[in-house]
Amino acid sequence: MFCASCGSQVPENTRFCANCGAPVGQATPAAETGGTPSKSRAQYIPPGQPASPPPSGRKRTALWIGIAAAGLIIIALAIAIPLLVRGGGSDESASSTVLTEVSSTVVSDTTAPTEAPTTAPTAAPTTAATAAPTTTTTAFGGGAGLIAYTSNRDGNFEIYTMGANDSAPTRLTNNPEIDDWPDWSPEGSRIAFTRLAGAKPEVYVMNADGTMQTNITSNAASDGNPSWSPDGTRIAFESNRVGGGMQIWIMKADGTALLQLTSTPQRNYSPDWSPDGNRIAFESERDGSREIYVMNADGTAPTRLTTMDNCYVPEWSPNGSRIAFACSGEIYVMNADGSGVTKLTTKAGPLIGDAHPIWSPDGTKIVFDSRRSGNNDLYVINADGTGMQAITTNGQMDLNATWR
Repeated sequence: MFCASCGSQVPENTRFCANCGAPVGQATPAAETGGTPSKSRAQYIPPGQPASPPPSGRKRTALWIGIAAAGLIIIALAIAIPLLVRGGGSDESASSTVLTEVSSTVVSDTTAPTEAPTTAPTAAPTTAATAAPTTTTTAFGGGAGLIAYTSNRDGNFEIYTMGANDSAPTRLTNNPEIDDWPDWSPEGSRIAFTRLAGAKPEVYVMNADGTMQTNITSNAASDGNPSWSPDGTRIAFESNRVGGGMQIWIMKADGTALLQLTSTPQRNYSPDWSPDGNRIAFESERDGSREIYVMNADGTAPTRLTTMDNCYVPEWSPNGSRIAFACSGEIYVMNADGSGVTKLTTKAGPLIGDAHPIWSPDGTKIVFDSRRSGNNDLYVINADGTGMQAITTNGQMDLNATWR
């Protein structure tokens, strides 16, 4: 016979194993199971067998030790298996850690308190302040910059911006009215422009991305052709709000604190603020012909610079030393005092002229609009009149650019 608990061989008719103290019985006869006697059923005690005496103290102790050992093994497995599953692996270091933890649990009856998991505080989202759009160096030179201009390429005259060679124009306005004559603020974050609502133009200001379009001259008069002061606090513009012809005015950038600078019976147009903020160039008919003038920023000391007739849209160079302008359909430059007049372009025909010159940010290029190709497009030339090339060729009208 064999002990069912520890497998030790025991004499026949022995009720308890001398090795572990476990009760010992006879194996179930093969006739009862239909086959070979099974060790797993060796606890069977035939009927009529005398009752066994209680086990000795040493045997009871061994019994309880065995039961306790089995219980500890079960506890250890219950702890180890979830840890292994949660860890997702079974490498040696993980197994060592698990076994050490299990051993500590078995030997010591105490469990260290588990700390609650901590979560790093989440920072509140921040919103970047609105900034001027990124500028890039154009393929035709002139320094890094962005050109805003008027175009009807989508069926209506709207304000657009472009970088190099009109490769990716961005439409900023989109409404049934005509939007024209854009002008960059000095820091490049805003654009002032003219919106023609019906037959009455008004001055608007918008962010450089086209948002927040705001009418800052809302009244019954015609107001238009805005020009920013170099510090960005004021805007010069033309208006007929006092009756008669157009006159030059200035106002704060929000449309308040209006001040009239010219008041001649003849018309005065197209103001452009000098880079130092001290002077304003403009066109006027006060002497019987349309010429370029300059005056102090408070309207005093107007001085005539040209004597050529039909001259218009003056534009200061970035350093304030020269003025570009158009006269009878051709582009000219002159010194700020009116000397050194130089013609840069020659019109292609009586009705095919060039107009509205603007300087590049570095003062080496001039952009203007022309119909010399049969369509109104934007062109660029060097400041000495060489190297002319078209920068828009989309088949629609592109004009009245401003470059920063």
